[in-house]
Amino acid sequence: MPEKSQPPIDYIGSGGISKADSFDVAIEAATNNDTLVASAASPPTAAAAAAPSSDNNTSSDATIAATLQAMEQLVDIFGFTPTVASEAVDAVGPDVAAAYNYILDGGYGEDKGGPVIPKTDCPHVDSRVRVTLEDLCIGHHCSHYRDVKEERAGGGGGLKGEVEYEEDEEGTTRKICPSRENWICLQCNVSRCSRYVNGHALSHWEDTKAKEVALLEAKRRRRCHPCSSDETNNDDDGDAAANESAAENDDNCENINEKTAAAGHCVMVSLSDLSVWCYECSSYLKHPKLDPLLKRLEELKFPSSSASSGGEERQQQQQQGMKGIENEDIVNHEEGKGRAGGKKEADTEAAAQEESSDYSSDDSVAAEAAEAEREASLFWKSNPPPPLPTTLAEMANFINSPRCKSIAVLAGAGMSVASGIPDFRSAGFGMYDTLQPELLTATEIEREAIRADPTTVFEKSMFLQNQLPCLELKRPFILGTVNKTWRATLAHRFVELLHKKTGKLTRWYTQNIDGLETQCTDLPQNKVVAVHGSMGQAHCEICDTPHDFQWFCNAVKTQIKDVTGQDPAAPQTSTPIPCRNCGRNTVKPTIVLFRSNLPAEFFERIRDDLPSVDLLIVVGTSLTVAPANSLVYKVPHDALRLVVNNEPVGVRLGIRYGEESTRDFFGRGKCDEVLLELMCQLGWLEDLKGLVEDLPEESARVLRERIMEEEANGFGGGDGSGADEVLSDG
Repeated sequence: MPEKSQPPIDYIGSGGISKADSFDVAIEAATNNDTLVASAASPPTAAAAAAPSSDNNTSSDATIAATLQAMEQLVDIFGFTPTVASEAVDAVGPDVAAAYNYILDGGYGEDKGGPVIPKTDCPHVDSRVRVTLEDLCIGHHCSHYRDVKEERAGGGGGLKGEVEYEEDEEGTTRKICPSRENWICLQCNVSRCSRYVNGHALSHWEDTKAKEVALLEAKRRRRCHPCSSDETNNDDDGDAAANESAAENDDNCENINEKTAAAGHCVMVSLSDLSVWCYECSSYLKHPKLDPLLKRLEELKFPSSSASSGGEERQQQQQQGMKGIENEDIVNHEEGKGRAGGKKEADTEAAAQEESSDYSSDDSVAAEAAEAEREASLFWKSNPPPPLPTTLAEMANFINSPRCKSIAVLAGAGMSVASGIPDFRSAGFGMYDTLQPELLTATEIEREAIRADPTTVFEKSMFLQNQLPCLELKRPFILGTVNKTWRATLAHRFVELLHKKTGKLTRWYTQNIDGLETQCTDLPQNKVVAVHGSMGQAHCEICDTPHDFQWFCNAVKTQIKDVTGQDPAAPQTSTPIPCRNCGRNTVKPTIVLFRSNLPAEFFERIRDDLPSVDLLIVVGTSLTVAPANSLVYKVPHDALRLVVNNEPVGVRLGIRYGEESTRDFFGRGKCDEVLLELMCQLGWLEDLKGLVEDLPEESARVLRERIMEEEANGFGGGDGSGADEVLSDG
């Protein structure tokens, strides 16, 4: 990358000029030969370089067009200020990729997005990717200070320049980089920090490339200029070198360059979002050879997708918005760290995300759960368990007993089935299978990426560059949410009444994004943690400014076209919805996009809630998505677990069914039906009667039938009637 000789750039806008105004300034300067940085020492800017010339108007017009186009992309797509964009184009020319890297490597701006469409024909993948699946490991710090004995002047060019210190086994204090945003070299498997820490990943490529250039030049000199007799007769080494050169005389310099292009260790993978970057091509990569490596890394980061659970779980995990949880402070299982990893105080979001390693960093969730189960077995040996409930009536008695003081609920898609929400994932008729990219407002390159992988539409990088495909596909769900097209089910109402009637609900962790829990008006929303975000709220993806949901829905209704063709009042074309704070076109529902972070609240709440839980109720989830499934084995050993599902789940996580069970109760059946039975045993049927008209059709039918049954039998609920129909497998 070119070196920046002038002082750091002064940002336009800090003095009160808006983004739009400042870009107008840049354009005006580009056509009037004005400079954008008020410094006599600054070299001519891109604007000056693009100024018209009487000698060659045609060439000048082309230069101006290329310059303005590059600046516009740097400002609108990547979010850099016009001044920064102008300085970068001035330094490296109107090459967007080169200017983008120049800005980041020099520390003149922060990445607000990035190239969305990866390069599929990178020539360096075949020649440079040498790491095997067995080599991959995600538990190491940046090893720059350990591997590089002499630091290069100027460091790695990182933006923050942070360092930490730790003691090795011999008690020697050594310098290390903060363990976030690390990259793995796919040629030599070293771990290096990103440009946002100390820039050692970039340094690694530059250093290895410099060495290869030197070696290539030495080899070229040997072949093009055979050693003199004096050189070859000096010693045996000289004779050997001469003989080697003679043996290869058939090759010329061009052949040498073709065979051993000095690209350095240029292909690296980010442990932050599992994206692959080629420094030599200045591009993200997509290549079949990389897929097994990325799959293995994803298994290490998200253990539910381990090889033993197969590709289906990996797909489910990806489609639940878990492609890119930010978690670089990972403790390697092979380094002998316990799963608890030590509790840290986390008063900030960053600290909370670092603590997320406690919940998803092991090589296998199954291994972590097995350790928890072993500890539980030892606990029960010295603390004989009380009798386990065997019917829902007995479970109701436990809930009402003084022994049960704190209840947590973990909910999945099964909780919302009765609401009739359309399916995204089912083969043949789910949204991903029926998606038509040609209907979306996107470039042809973007459409090709969506055809190759429909989930690309909901990736963060795609959204930051073009919000329209995401909003067009989400339009029916956004408007359906505000119009209450889908209603909270009996299962939702169970959690609401659990809080209202007992006061024992500590937290409701929902993996669903449908926002139906917001319809439970008797439930304080601080009791709910939407693990993957919610469709019922809106915010800016970049500045995180909340937006009034009704305002957002009105904007979607009037500015986003209907690709389903079902709304004749929808506009024919889509126009972006800008943030009211930062002005970027990045407003969306507060759902977690693929390759985004989970909410810090999730990790904070788990740390605070779980130690006191007496009962964990698992409703309608396959328990295959980490880290939400870790709740199953993070609760105390003496906590009971009630699983409500059509089929047994969570065996790999330590849940036991039948005679093996010591603390697990299985309510087999549909969520609405099982939880309605439990509510009847708790004596809550009368509370439900007023909700019939507010329930979705399927839930209302189930409730009406039960009310009629109770009235016909003369029961008011709560006396154990019907409890034997839903028995525990334990």
